[in-house]
Amino acid sequence: MSSDEEEPKDPATLYGIRTNAKRHHTRLANGLMALMDGEKGTEKVSVALAVLQEAYDEVVRVNARYMEVVKDKAQEAEAWEEEIATRYQGCRESAEKYLKKVKDSNKDHSAAKRRRLELEYERQQAKIAEQRRLEDLDEPAEPNFNPKLSSTTFEPMNGSWPQIAITPFNGDPRTWTEFELTFTALFHNTRMPEAMKLLALRENLEPEVRRRLAHLFVATADYKSTCEALKERYGNRQIIIHAHVQKLLSLQPFKAGDLKALVNMAALVKDAATNTHLEESQVYSHVVTQLAKLLPNELYREWGRHAYSLLPRIPGLVEFDKWIEGVVGAEELMGAVTSRSSSENSDTDSGNDGN
Repeated sequence: MSSDEEEPKDPATLYGIRTNAKRHHTRLANGLMALMDGEKGTEKVSVALAVLQEAYDEVVRVNARYMEVVKDKAQEAEAWEEEIATRYQGCRESAEKYLKKVKDSNKDHSAAKRRRLELEYERQQAKIAEQRRLEDLDEPAEPNFNPKLSSTTFEPMNGSWPQIAITPFNGDPRTWTEFELTFTALFHNTRMPEAMKLLALRENLEPEVRRRLAHLFVATADYKSTCEALKERYGNRQIIIHAHVQKLLSLQPFKAGDLKALVNMAALVKDAATNTHLEESQVYSHVVTQLAKLLPNELYREWGRHAYSLLPRIPGLVEFDKWIEGVVGAEELMGAVTSRSSSENSDTDSGNDGN
């Protein structure tokens, strides 16, 4: 009914509408209880509870209209409504307890499934370790390599072998390629079950990265789709190049003689240039312009002369990488020569003092 004018005012008619509303509410309440008894699932129970609430609201509305028309029976109508309210509240509480119980049960199931995977992984690792140990005994001339799952170090079976380290991925796309290569060699290209590989992948992420990507390691996750999601997020080539460029643009100017800052710039440029195709290098010529401005005056002028010699070609990251690599080499060589010359002069002076 859209308005009071459309509501019937006849007590007998209102009484009939009220009775039908109660019957409808009773049928829905019985249906809700049957769903819970039959364990039909949370979705059906949630829908049935919402429908029951609408039916109860209709009972309250119709009864209020009835009491307006039949004022002398207000007390009786209130008792009638209270009885229905008691039934409604009982059904609602039962449904809410049922939904909470199912939710908690699902959490316990997920935790149990993850624990089973962890135990299975430990069993597989112990089995592999024992197999490798027996192979070492049978063929001592062919040492075997048996990495153990750890986010930092893999202990070899034979003490004579060096430790194998894998650096946990820290979320920086610039380090993704190195991490992917190492993880592929140690885990991906093995016969380890995919559920175990998924655990190994999760354990080799930094805690903060693991927290951000928790949705990729839920109980229903699979190894292949998780790998694809990680690669799409961090291994996309354009994302990696962008991360390199942003790192270069964050560098600060440095003074002449600051070899540490020069070497740091050269290393970052080398990383960026390695991930850039030659034809793409010129696209980042603006980055080179910004880097040149960070150089000491003497090196800035030296780069200007070198860039001029390359005209009409615009120098990009690859050209700047080759140039600054030569500058670092020269600085290191001159430093070594200067140090050696100073040492020789000091020895000569000491000899002259002795004479």
